[in-house]
Amino acid sequence: MLRTTGTATVKVAPDEARITIGVVTQAPTAEQAARQNAAQVDQVLEAVRAEIGDAGKLKTNNYSIFPEYNRPSRDGSAPEISGYRAQNMIEATLHDIAKVAAVIDVATKNGSNQVQGVNFGIRDETELRAKALQEAAQKARANANALAQALGLKVRRIVSVEEGGPTVVQPYRRAMPMAMAADVSTPIEAGEVEVQATVTMTVEFDQPVN
Repeated sequence: MLRTTGTATVKVAPDEARITIGVVTQAPTAEQAARQNAAQVDQVLEAVRAEIGDAGKLKTNNYSIFPEYNRPSRDGSAPEISGYRAQNMIEATLHDIAKVAAVIDVATKNGSNQVQGVNFGIRDETELRAKALQEAAQKARANANALAQALGLKVRRIVSVEEGGPTVVQPYRRAMPMAMAADVSTPIEAGEVEVQATVTMTVEFDQPVN
């Protein structure tokens, strides 16, 4: 018996993007920081909803309010609270990736001061995964046939098949707020989504007849 391995990578253009945008505000009190943050976030959400329409959705990823402290003094006294920071992070899922740059621009122009990243993917990976596994299996079988031919043998039967993966590799683009001028757009390249699969096959050969 012999074990052979086949690997395959299938690439496709993404049809979905996730952008994490947010607002950070600072104020002397927690209440003021929260109130300022809420007003700014409302403005961002209104602008982003108008931009994406029905081709996406929004959800809150993280919300926090925490104190900020002065630097410790040289006399060793405990640091004092200097103010409060409120942070609200929102994930925008877009089904039209052509709108990614526009959403970032609209968000930053309307009060967002945090853009943590852009992830591209595929809404339904089922077909892509199946294709990667199929190609990996075909390569594993082709490798077995090639070895058998080189040894003057013939593959009699497949004893077992083991699947490794498939693994989806999503392109990631770090995106920070760019120039705020109305005629400048944030440059974004979507890249490709990759699905990598490995198939290990154990085959049994017919022994040559002397």
